[in-house]
Amino acid sequence: MLKKLYLLPLCLIFFVPLIVCEKILILPDHLKNFWIAGVNFDYFSYYKSKVLLILVLFSLISLLYRLRKDEISIKSSKLYIPLFVYLFFIIMSTIFSKYKDISLWGFPDRYEGAMVLFSYIIIFFVFALVPKIKDTQIILNSFLISSFLIGVISMLQFFNLDFIKSYIVGKLHIFQLQYLGKVYIKFNPGPRYVYATLYNSNYVGSFMAISFIVTFILYVLNNEKKRIIYGILSVIMFFSLIACHSRAGILGVMVAVIFFAVYKYKEILKNFKFVAPILIIYLLVYVFINTLSSSYIGNKIESLFVDINKTITNSTNNNLRDVKIYNNAVCLNFDKATLNFVFDNEKIFATDENNKRVSFKFDSNKNEFLFENPTYSQLKYFINNYNNMPVLILNNGYDNLNLIKTKEGFKILSFSGKINNINPVDKIDVKGKEKLGSGRVYIWSRSIPLIKNTLFLGYGPDTYALYFPQYDYIGKFLFLGTPSILVDKPHNMYLQNAINIGVIGTLAFLIFILCYLIFSFKAINTLKDSSLSTISISIFFALIAYLVAGVFNDSVVYVAPLFWALGGLNFKILNN
Repeated sequence: MLKKLYLLPLCLIFFVPLIVCEKILILPDHLKNFWIAGVNFDYFSYYKSKVLLILVLFSLISLLYRLRKDEISIKSSKLYIPLFVYLFFIIMSTIFSKYKDISLWGFPDRYEGAMVLFSYIIIFFVFALVPKIKDTQIILNSFLISSFLIGVISMLQFFNLDFIKSYIVGKLHIFQLQYLGKVYIKFNPGPRYVYATLYNSNYVGSFMAISFIVTFILYVLNNEKKRIIYGILSVIMFFSLIACHSRAGILGVMVAVIFFAVYKYKEILKNFKFVAPILIIYLLVYVFINTLSSSYIGNKIESLFVDINKTITNSTNNNLRDVKIYNNAVCLNFDKATLNFVFDNEKIFATDENNKRVSFKFDSNKNEFLFENPTYSQLKYFINNYNNMPVLILNNGYDNLNLIKTKEGFKILSFSGKINNINPVDKIDVKGKEKLGSGRVYIWSRSIPLIKNTLFLGYGPDTYALYFPQYDYIGKFLFLGTPSILVDKPHNMYLQNAINIGVIGTLAFLIFILCYLIFSFKAINTLKDSSLSTISISIFFALIAYLVAGVFNDSVVYVAPLFWALGGLNFKILNN
């Protein structure tokens, strides 16, 4: 048993995503504006990153020990070259970052700084070098147990049995009693909201994209008695994948399954008597979840194809596209109409796109403008007063955009009473498609212009939120629903790298991924051990699912270690 001790830190890495623990952080001055009272309550990221770093340190010690004992040897590979180039740009972007503390340790609520990124690369090498080939199943079992636990937690949350929420709410309640009337922080996931121990349903999607593909392929290709175990696990993973309604995760799975079906169609047909029942079970699980969620899940998945259709067509509706500010007027540009609020001394009147007066009624009890034309019904419009200055309030049913008329012109009035300037925003024109992908296209349209400054070096690991135009209050109101939201990630793993690490570093990462996939695809066919071949194939397509989901999701400390660990393990199998 002691001879297997070197595997312990490697196996424990798979359990890092399960960590949920409170950490209260007093933020430095350059971050205080992002959080209420300058305090960050972290339950999902901080200790995950710290424990990961500790486990990676012990794994590295294990690697060095085995190298010294000549128990393993490092084989040279051209695959390492782009990976080391990627590491070089991580280091250089950190050294030259304006925010070295953030670059090194990570942004609050994320904590994926240079130390964690460096640990990912170490994880790849450790898993590729340290284990003996006969220990592959032990490591795989650790991954499967972790996936099973997160899957069960996800299922419980879907049935509104959420002990994670109870823990966090209890902690927050104690804090708020200490600061009664000064601070109010809410953590209230909606009914049947699945986030497991990963903070956000999108990350459950990325996690389950990996876990489901691995268990599904192991079930399909395995001829041993373990097939029933893999089948049960795959059903749990599928349940969690659908219940979390992450379209990114579902899309990743769809692409991986299609590629797998093309690659192994003969084996699938050969084992169809096993494949057909599991597919029927998946269908029943989907119908069950969709029924309990009042078709919400089905509508969410359907919206994926609706978004794809809108992306390739010029379909429009009457959405509010833009809010333009002039000296004495606020101009609302809808797809098919325009509404102008004109401030003339103490009078306010409305005009259309032809500068013709638009009639309205005014509810003096609510201070609300009521328009008869249904074209303008997307919003509600109010007028108020703040420090003897008129405030035009636009309400979208979720939050307000407060436009205050000052002597210098219109500005934004925040919920805390702070008056902010309306500054120009560098963006690309996406022709009214900003809301696609749950607002991802909006975020990309404001993120891509940042790349012109990161062609060589990025701003620094995990510094994205500090450079995204958070002052785009109008854009965030229009396309994300609220002007006060903090955009701390681009919802695209590759764009995230290009901004934080730099374009050259990102190209190195992409070259590494491409070379790795090509090498893996070729090497899989040379494996003589059927059990190792099955494991390798399952990991290969799971990594594809993760990489596809990465087009819409970010790299996070909750999921990324699995990608690098399984990638390293597969490299070990194929390079043995």
